[in-house]
Amino acid sequence: MEALQQLLDTRKDIWRGRTQPPVSTVSTGQPALDECLPGHGWPCGQLTELQPTHAGCGEVSLIWPLLAQQTQQAQPVLLISPPLIPCPQAWAQAGIDLGHLWIVRSEHHSLWAAEQALKSGLCGAVVVWPHTNRLTATCLRRLQLACEHGHAPCFLVDGDLNRPITTSSALRLKIAPGPLVTLMHTRHAQALTPHTLDLRLTARTAQ
Repeated sequence: MEALQQLLDTRKDIWRGRTQPPVSTVSTGQPALDECLPGHGWPCGQLTELQPTHAGCGEVSLIWPLLAQQTQQAQPVLLISPPLIPCPQAWAQAGIDLGHLWIVRSEHHSLWAAEQALKSGLCGAVVVWPHTNRLTATCLRRLQLACEHGHAPCFLVDGDLNRPITTSSALRLKIAPGPLVTLMHTRHAQALTPHTLDLRLTARTAQ
């Protein structure tokens, strides 16, 4: 029994049944948001769902700091089937190295393209817009399994707020203009009370 306890004390990656094994994270670039998230950052090798109430209300700017960090480290970042062509000037001003930013224009095969990119293990981050009205639990499970092949965080941007909470993703965030960010789901909590964070006010305070 003592030998087993010693093993559990030294190996923090062993799943103990009721608790989840630790997941490595990377900072969101927003200290207030880091504080609210399990692991204090975006989960690596995991799926995060971003659900904007309106397209373009802050879902992309929320992940700009991470994308900037990855591209500045020469890690490829893939945008798969974005609804609009990204403005190069705005992305460059956000600190993103455009030489390591790739755009895949494939509305009908966006989820498949995301799976292949994640399984390759070569990407710093993947952002995918599914362009489908039937985003099933199976689709999300396949994406999550693909994430586990590598270390890259994957962000699925989907505005269907009526989709059931049950999901394979590590996180689900609702984003309203501001941006106002509400943590709707986390795999690491048994019971979660949605908490809304006004990142606009946080940014003003930091200035």
